Amino acid sequence: MKLFFAVLSSLVLMATAQPTKPAALVCNVPTGCTAVGTNCQFCCASTPAGCHVHGPPYQTCDGNKGIVVHYFPLPFEPHDATIETIHTALLSGNTTCRDIISIFVSQIEAFNPLINALITLNPTALDTADHLDTILRTRIPSRNDFTIPTGFQNATTVTTAGLPPLFCIPILIKDNIDTSDMPTTGGALSLSTLRPHHDATIIARLRRAGAIILAKTNLHELALEGISVSSLAGQTVNPYDLSRTPGGSSGGTGAGLAAGFGVVGVGTDTMNSVRSPASACGVVGMRPGWGVVEMEGVMPVSWSQDVVGPMGKSVSDVAVVLGVMEGKDVDYSVEMELEEEEEQKGGRWLEGLRFGVVETFFNRTASASSDRDVSAVNRVVESALLKLHAAGATLLPITNPSYNSTTIHATMDLQVYEFRSAMDSYLSRHHANSSPPIPASLSALLAPGSPFLLLPTQYSQITHSLHSSPHNTSYTTRKQRISALRNILRSTFSTYSLHALIYPHQSTLAVPLSSPSQRGRNGILAAVTGFPAIALPAGYSPRSASARAGVPVGIEVMGLPGEEGRLLGLARRIEKVIGAERRTPPVLRSKVRRGRRKYVKVPEVVPNRGNIPAVYPLGVR
Repeated sequence: MKLFFAVLSSLVLMATAQPTKPAALVCNVPTGCTAVGTNCQFCCASTPAGCHVHGPPYQTCDGNKGIVVHYFPLPFEPHDATIETIHTALLSGNTTCRDIISIFVSQIEAFNPLINALITLNPTALDTADHLDTILRTRIPSRNDFTIPTGFQNATTVTTAGLPPLFCIPILIKDNIDTSDMPTTGGALSLSTLRPHHDATIIARLRRAGAIILAKTNLHELALEGISVSSLAGQTVNPYDLSRTPGGSSGGTGAGLAAGFGVVGVGTDTMNSVRSPASACGVVGMRPGWGVVEMEGVMPVSWSQDVVGPMGKSVSDVAVVLGVMEGKDVDYSVEMELEEEEEQKGGRWLEGLRFGVVETFFNRTASASSDRDVSAVNRVVESALLKLHAAGATLLPITNPSYNSTTIHATMDLQVYEFRSAMDSYLSRHHANSSPPIPASLSALLAPGSPFLLLPTQYSQITHSLHSSPHNTSYTTRKQRISALRNILRSTFSTYSLHALIYPHQSTLAVPLSSPSQRGRNGILAAVTGFPAIALPAGYSPRSASARAGVPVGIEVMGLPGEEGRLLGLARRIEKVIGAERRTPPVLRSKVRRGRRKYVKVPEVVPNRGNIPAVYPLGVR
């Protein structure tokens, strides 16, 4: 205990520098117009040819081409946009749902070629936005495109207008979740023609809540690792450092949110796959407990470990998405408000809370001090712990050797036994509905000559999967070990009267491109035990030539099964106390885009399959 607090006491909080302001965009002034400000806004007596009237009498043009196009002022910055941001802009009368979707499509067109986060843009997104605009005008009859009645002027959520909680929210979906209007590929080139006839249950619930499914995101092929590279869509890169991976396997969702391609997202998590990209890309990602979210329509890896989890730029947004996906009358914001009412007890937000710090999930070996990626994580997480302690939390070091990620993975992971059976069932259901037909089994998908992608470190695991099943004696042994580990976890919570466990999600920064694997991740504890866990931003590594804003570092907070609401409330309080700034990824400053073009139809995205590192040869296992 003394050593633990000695480590904390020796830390100095890192100062943060303000991001550099982008240069102003120079535009030609349309005839009959006067420039307003420096961001390509113009006040015009009448609409110039080729311009579109939008809101107050501002017109914008494309200064790079010197012609008037359909541009309009931004009501928000896409990479910072939250659910509240969108709803405030929508209900204040400053924009329409179509314009909101156009903003994100324009962001995607500008920056996805650099980040390679997406596989497919939804061709129906603008039509859905038009439909929602019609609904909004119907619900608020006196509202035109840019005026809203008295009483709604200060509305900050659509609930004021009696609209569903995700009304007009553009959402990114990992491409292993079935959507009826886009393919579901798992990132596999051989599955590019898989067209589900029905939405997954969670997709149907998101649509009913008003969400617009904007895009399907890249992932590590078949959601089997954390590099986020696939034979269909190539390598997704980290927006904060283009030489690093974004985590995974839901790396396209994490990178896409960080780059402003959507407001919230959905991933799947078998071992680390929602929390890893959340940690690496500076967003929030939650793995709910087993059975909380329906898994029908999700391409499987392991029925014992697979869950679907929400991702977003704040704990509050993640809570909204989880409540919708759960499909019950769940409003986690109420539980968070109750938690926040408790914040002021004793004048400190975390007064009376007890957090166990899992010491075995840090890398504090002798060699770690010389590893800049490891030491950066240690400094950021320990700095965050200092803030929690200063806010009143009691921090207790947990040193139980049972909490060893390497050992848990080697002796308790069940996916190698369940993957073949689960995937065979999924592929056989979709085989006949695809044209040309997709492989009908996992062995056919991974047959010699097929263009699949595996990391060399995955070869033995896949061989094991193709020859293993739940009937193996070792499968039963692993389940018994998991049961024992669950009991140890419960005992840890009760013995120390803990409200949560806290640890770095990854003991090192997100690994560089071409790495053998995503090392140092700690998500396996929640994955095999079914305890809910949430990753949230803790800070950034020191700035460097390749990461001019630093690389994000995330902490993971674990709660008890069945207490997702309480965990979200704790995470919201921790989020406030840590106060990690949202830095703009430097790549977003590489192209100054102060306006956004209007679209007649949704353009196509073309993933960069040519950037697959040579160390990951296709068709080899």
